[in-house]
Amino acid sequence: TLGVNALGGTGTVDLSAANNAVATGGSAAMKAGGGNLQFKNTLGYKVDTVAADGTLFTVADGLDATGNTITLNTTAGTVTQTAAKNVTAANLELQGAGSYTLDSTGNNVAKIAGSTSGTVKYVDADALAVDTVTTAGFTGVGNITLNTQSSNLTLNRAINAGANTVRLQA
Repeated sequence: TLGVNALGGTGTVDLSAANNAVATGGSAAMKAGGGNLQFKNTLGYKVDTVAADGTLFTVADGLDATGNTITLNTTAGTVTQTAAKNVTAANLELQGAGSYTLDSTGNNVAKIAGSTSGTVKYVDADALAVDTVTTAGFTGVGNITLNTQSSNLTLNRAINAGANTVRLQA
């Protein structure tokens, strides 16, 4: 289990320099208070809640870098999420060989992109654009499903899925 709160000011969370090892099925919740959030892990994990620990750590729900960028990089397995433990940011970048199933209807990012060979399933609460975050669009992605619940899904950049399946729903 991993819980990180970088609250106040320009609280950036950068756990991308080395492979972290939150165990398969383990929980991760992070909040970057005013900055970007970057996380690299060797295995699949679950976006969830990490409980408070007295006065040392306040509860963290989902992944939150409101107004900034979340970059996730997983080398194996699948990143999943518990219902209502949302991914919230201006931009979402998905990297690595792992897969991503981020299907909570409360997820809310404006732009999504990635360089991942895994499968991507992403649901967003409102408008979403495949655009440039770090990567321009999606490159080398396996099957990809993008869904918006209440607004437009815009393709400003290409989705390169080779012979794999691309599903888009708005």
